[in-house]
Amino acid sequence: MQWQVLPTESGWAGYFQAMGSPCVILLESDVSYEEANASLLRLAQEVWRIEAKYSRYQTDSVLSQINQQAGQITPIDSETYQLLQVAQGLWQWSEGRFDATSGILRHVWSFKGQTVLPTQTQIDELLPMIGWDKVSLTPNTVAMRAGMQLDLGGIGKEYAADRCAELAREMGLAPCLINLGGDIATSDRRAIGTAWQIGIEDCEQIGQVWQTVPLLQGGMATSGDSFRFIEVEGKRYSHLLDARSGWPISHAPRSVTVAAPSCTEAGLLTTLAMLQGEDAEAFLRKSQRPFWVQW
Repeated sequence: MQWQVLPTESGWAGYFQAMGSPCVILLESDVSYEEANASLLRLAQEVWRIEAKYSRYQTDSVLSQINQQAGQITPIDSETYQLLQVAQGLWQWSEGRFDATSGILRHVWSFKGQTVLPTQTQIDELLPMIGWDKVSLTPNTVAMRAGMQLDLGGIGKEYAADRCAELAREMGLAPCLINLGGDIATSDRRAIGTAWQIGIEDCEQIGQVWQTVPLLQGGMATSGDSFRFIEVEGKRYSHLLDARSGWPISHAPRSVTVAAPSCTEAGLLTTLAMLQGEDAEAFLRKSQRPFWVQW
């Protein structure tokens, strides 16, 4: 795994790859390189641990084992139960638009060089295998119908960012900012008393900053379709699918960013807002959290 630690104006930065994204952890401290490297590497290892545990790409992951045992009752630990509770809450709050069992739709929606839309018949064949109401969850077990699959890609990075921030506090580290591909959590306020400055990427100019916003403490998350979309016959289709229909959400913003006490809450709100389509901003105003929307 690639790993690099470099000095910054106020401390150190650890750079690595995880969950398909470039990641960086900032440590605001004047400790030695050796101490910074050891501390930041420990935090990165926590992110890698969560990725390995819940990756659908690794056949020995907890998530893959749950999917392989669909149709049976599978024992789970408390961490897995916590994540599945978040997925269950998102399904309830979104009225079924978000569904952790809808990952099976990737069989007809790839968003990687796809030039032809799936047919309604192809989608209809998959819909019976989607539905959190077909999942039975207890603190110690999970069960779902044979053929169903869970995918925690929509909540995994946010959880990992928060867990990383929590671990930094447990280790007694100086203030840290964890950025996992744009999903951000902070362990504490900056020691110098100023806010962390977070750049929101411009949807129209990838790599350019659209707006810089201050974050004193807590988390921030962004949902959007800048990187995952297809165009067919001049129409743009976002990768954000409505699990009820199997089709992309229409008239949604290009990007939604939310700040909240945790990255997980921010991520929930960005996802729920995107799923509201053209009513995204009205939904966000009700949340009473700071938000930034690009159309």
